[in-house]
Amino acid sequence: MPVKWSYRASILVVETIGVYSREELSRALVEARHDSQFRPDTRVLFDGRLSEADISTPDIDWRVQLVSGLRSMGFAKECAVVVRDKPVTFGLGRMLSMRLENEEGIDLQVTRDFDDAMRWLAGKDLR
Repeated sequence: MPVKWSYRASILVVETIGVYSREELSRALVEARHDSQFRPDTRVLFDGRLSEADISTPDIDWRVQLVSGLRSMGFAKECAVVVRDKPVTFGLGRMLSMRLENEEGIDLQVTRDFDDAMRWLAGKDLR
């Protein structure tokens, strides 16, 4: 299964592996939302370190819609994305982050380090 999800403490971690479809990613979020561990304002970490999906401009547009829709599902406005260690992937993640912040008021952290992303999201509970 190319998209897996699990709860780690109060954070939903959605892991994308290899090539996956938009439907698989959407379905994982819906499943996690209906899990007994879900709590309102759960933060989401998208772990794409093992992803091999090619990201195009239409994919960025789709991801903006997906992430901006998380609030209506009850998730928090803070999310994190861990990207592969490729400059283009990091750049695309930053483009996504800027669009979400400017257009939707979503606070999206983009990093190459999983532990940094977890600490950043966990630190949001302290504010």
